[in-house]
Amino acid sequence: MRVLEDPSVHAACMSPCERDVREGETVAAAPLILLPFLGAGVGGSHIATFELARALHTVVGATCIILCSRYSMIAAEALRYGIQSAFTNERTGMRHSPFYDLGQLPARLAKLAGFRRQRPIVHCNDVGALQSWGPPAKLLGMPVVYHHHSLNRDVLPNRMTFGVADAIVAVSDVCRDNLHFAPAERISVALNPFSLAPMNVIVERRRVLEQIDAPADSPLFGFIGNLWHRKRPQFFLESARHILAREPRAHFLVYGREGELTLEDVKSHAESLGIGPRVHMMGFRAPAEANIAALDVLMAPGLREPFGRTLVESILLGVPYVATDDAGHSEIHRRWGGGQLMHKDASAEMFAEAALALAVNPVALPLHRRNEIAEEVSANAHAEHILDVYRKIAPHAPIPLHAGRAANDGEGLIQARHRA
Repeated sequence: MRVLEDPSVHAACMSPCERDVREGETVAAAPLILLPFLGAGVGGSHIATFELARALHTVVGATCIILCSRYSMIAAEALRYGIQSAFTNERTGMRHSPFYDLGQLPARLAKLAGFRRQRPIVHCNDVGALQSWGPPAKLLGMPVVYHHHSLNRDVLPNRMTFGVADAIVAVSDVCRDNLHFAPAERISVALNPFSLAPMNVIVERRRVLEQIDAPADSPLFGFIGNLWHRKRPQFFLESARHILAREPRAHFLVYGREGELTLEDVKSHAESLGIGPRVHMMGFRAPAEANIAALDVLMAPGLREPFGRTLVESILLGVPYVATDDAGHSEIHRRWGGGQLMHKDASAEMFAEAALALAVNPVALPLHRRNEIAEEVSANAHAEHILDVYRKIAPHAPIPLHAGRAANDGEGLIQARHRA
């Protein structure tokens, strides 16, 4: 088994982001949006945030600044998207203790105060960032938006944290229902934004086959997600064993970074199942849609997914998926189809049978329908919704009442792939 990683990602992390915005620096006379993150790695909520930031700039010329650690994957990925960063010099983590947050309060107040004359909006994209950056923003009179990308526990500390936000945007109906205790008038739903890079599926498939040294007729089954228990990468491997027993040409690609499970954990499990040589640890690679485009079937056995990006990307690209019938996966399938759902108690063998059936008889939506979905989930449509939220909570912010709508790129991208 080989671990494959994009070396350019590591190179980006080894040097500071080229654009460090200083406090008080003059920026354009347009909305200023500050987007804080605490961690070092990149996941779906980060990608959605970068898509939104780029669209806000396109639609109304907004200046979006990522607040993050200098030597993080977040800073490197923001740079790849062309988004500015301001560095916090804090330790990284998913969520800090209240004592650490209290100790950092003076520094955070100073950081935010440097942007105060530009009347920024502080837009937090996870509960940890809201806990850390929401209170200092409120102390300075700055409006706070919380973007709910997850399914959090209904416990008092979370309820108190959510109460800091002036407005909450949920990325799915499932996420909205997770906030049943919050005032309904403060919550709206805006589906995650998607902007697919132009690509040729034949080229992408050939590239992957060369990297894993597999024959051209090898069926490719993929798992895409960071290695958390709830995403069930080990279940994917157990399904892979059943697939390989029936389709000996198959190869299995695992994309994602370490979480509760390490790469070694996953590799060891594959070896214990006797499928090690056919499992390829691909690491984190961007853009994610290039990884999906090369697959015959995307397998998403995860549980409690708020609104999985990979399923939507597979629908737009015409790659069939088999996923667990739970939470956001159920909502995505109910909205658009494009694959098959399996009961969350389904066995690994049942998952394998469904994946093999899709590899033989792919389920893909017609091109015109995929183009309609691309418009529905476009980054610009998402930005329009977010701008309406900003106008309600920050009426004095320099946001045009009628934003200029840039053309959606989704249709052209999907057609380009379809013709390949």
